[in-house]
Amino acid sequence: MISGREQERRVIPRWRDSGTTLATGELSEANSQESKPEFHSDDSLQSKLSDWKANRSIPFATDLISAAFVFSRPEVAQDAARFLVEHSSDVSPSALRIAQGILKIRSEQMSVPDNDSRFHIRQIRRQLRDEPRNALMWADLSRNYATLGLLDKAGDSMDIAVKLAPENRFTLRSAARLFVHAGDAERAFALLHRAQSRKKDPWLMAAEIAVATVLGRTTDLMKHAKWMLGSALYRPFSLSELASAVATLEMRSGNERAARRLFRQALIRPTDNTVAQVEWAKNRIALDVDPQYVSTPRSYEARSWEFFMQSKWDKALSQSEQWLDDEPFSTRPALLGSFVSAVALENYQKSATILRRGLRANPHDVVLLNNLTFALASAGNLSEASDNLMKVDLDDLTPPHRVMWLATSGLVHFRRGSVPMGRQFYQSAIELAESIGNAEMKAMAAIFLAREELLARTPECEQFFKQAVDWTAKVSATPVLIAAMKLNQLRVRQSISPS
Repeated sequence: MISGREQERRVIPRWRDSGTTLATGELSEANSQESKPEFHSDDSLQSKLSDWKANRSIPFATDLISAAFVFSRPEVAQDAARFLVEHSSDVSPSALRIAQGILKIRSEQMSVPDNDSRFHIRQIRRQLRDEPRNALMWADLSRNYATLGLLDKAGDSMDIAVKLAPENRFTLRSAARLFVHAGDAERAFALLHRAQSRKKDPWLMAAEIAVATVLGRTTDLMKHAKWMLGSALYRPFSLSELASAVATLEMRSGNERAARRLFRQALIRPTDNTVAQVEWAKNRIALDVDPQYVSTPRSYEARSWEFFMQSKWDKALSQSEQWLDDEPFSTRPALLGSFVSAVALENYQKSATILRRGLRANPHDVVLLNNLTFALASAGNLSEASDNLMKVDLDDLTPPHRVMWLATSGLVHFRRGSVPMGRQFYQSAIELAESIGNAEMKAMAAIFLAREELLARTPECEQFFKQAVDWTAKVSATPVLIAAMKLNQLRVRQSISPS
């Protein structure tokens, strides 16, 4: 069972729907000086504004706020946005979120989408028949496809969005997140690298630096980034992710003093992405920061891990589910939520429910399939657990994934009553983990082997329990310690219950 805690976390952009992204303030002017309002050279925005004034109705209001979003001119659409909010019962959810974003109506609930992606796809496609050049709708369509695991369609829709708005911050950052999610960081980097505004926009700069670290390379932006971070020309909120991205690079290079200074700058007015990065980094370097930073809106990821580290399981589970609502295409919240449910709370049905959501967007993810098999087998659903094991292509497994598969196969055999075969699979997992030098996976396999031996009340159960205790003592990883704690509780229950 894997928790999903990352060895390396980067400040890859969040990918939310257009309305929620606008409401977060991530699309506001980055420069601290108020810019003079000027219409884009494309006169379509002026035309849509004129149409709205002549026809005060929902379709024209929706058309105007969408154009204002793409051209980064929300002030032009204030009246139309108010009109849509006042008639919210007749307005589509996506248009309503954009209107709320323009009016800066910020609510945690705005980032929790209706999970019916197929409904949203039908709705957006109907709107695109009337507005085929609406870039933000194409980006929102892409996100809904990604949530269903339809990455080819997600990519095609995002390509259209980028072609329609090639310099728009929202489309570029959304596209970068999609391509990283799809395993094509090269494409994400190339897209950001050719943007004309990359050296002037701290949001795009932060995204490019983060994507470059995924590829293990540097960019030519570091000099510009450090100048920008030392300048008083940009708002702290707009510099937050840039400071966090550069801080992460400083931390990786061993310059912890510079990293701490930059992380503190990032937290002056942070995004939830920065908050999650700090939550990750503080377990690696000493960071003296105000703990209230996790109260930043939409910081579900950071709060999930904070409660996880504090053993506050119900809160960790609740936040991980909200994180999954916020990023339904991501595997990470599903992995964390499923681990908390299955291992810490022993609620295998809840774990399976979360994992099925994660697999909807990532149907071939080996770790999600493994965790689902673990939850199903632990709940006694051996038929479906076995079916999940068969979905994994063993020839494509990396050594760590093979360790995981061997151990979970052992669990299934134990629950079928085949103790010798189950033990053999677990011991093969332990030996492979040892051969690749993965002490954490070795300890986890030993813990779950001991769990099955105790549940089966085998004559050797005490021997395997002591073995697991010995190997766990050499590992400090929190997931291992949690599993070891649950193993000890099981042994206590077994020792006081009748045979």
